[in-house]
Amino acid sequence: MWTIANNSITNTSLLNTNGDSDGIEVWSILDAATVSITGNTIANFPNGYTLWHCPATAGVTVSGGSVSGAINGVVATNHDNF
Repeated sequence: MWTIANNSITNTSLLNTNGDSDGIEVWSILDAATVSITGNTIANFPNGYTLWHCPATAGVTVSGGSVSGAINGVVATNHDNF
């Protein structure tokens, strides 16, 4: 099990405000992997959390904490922008 917990992440750069900027980004969580994302505070990113290509059978959980100043709180996608 992977845990991302109790972090405070603030975007303080006006140069880092494009739509692809994320407070926490998680990629390619596969098979039986488990990820728990809890109690984090994210501010001033276009996307608070981005979960990309995470078809894990055990799943990815986001709970608690806060996201402020974002266009999207959580983006869960399998779309490849590259």
